[in-house]
Amino acid sequence: YQFDPTAPYSSNTNGLGERPHQTIADALRAMLAGANLDAKFWPYAFHHFLRIYNITPHGTRDKTPHELCSGRRPNLQLLRTFGCRVYALPHRPNRRRPDKVLSDARTGIFLGFTSTMRHALSYDIVSDRVKECQHIIYDEGFNDLDDKPPNASFLHGLKDHTASTVPPDLHD
Repeated sequence: YQFDPTAPYSSNTNGLGERPHQTIADALRAMLAGANLDAKFWPYAFHHFLRIYNITPHGTRDKTPHELCSGRRPNLQLLRTFGCRVYALPHRPNRRRPDKVLSDARTGIFLGFTSTMRHALSYDIVSDRVKECQHIIYDEGFNDLDDKPPNASFLHGLKDHTASTVPPDLHD
């Protein structure tokens, strides 16, 4: 090995080592800006991006890194939009009978999944805390808001655009 230090503020001279860092940094900025979230959520965006990055093929390989390590194809049905709205049911081991008809879903922001993919991580808006949730409903389009974040606005605009440009027989 040969140690060649890089001059300050000239990381571009180390292209092979810096390119993955630039890809990750660009993705994190895009995810946080698209969800209209603060920089304090960057660790969750980082983990979510790495999960997406590991289930997509790279370069000349036909298989994803996840598939190469585990031998199984990744389950793409678990993909969700980072920063979308979620409605989570709290854990309630002893639910009383009269309270069954009342809705106790908490509104939050989707931040990704735990390492086992069994629980989702959501930021509870009311308590200002990140929580693990098992029973969750995703609202990726922010359907009840007029002022939507950029990701949701793009999804709604894309839906309107495809409806006018796709021939009627191809909608099905």
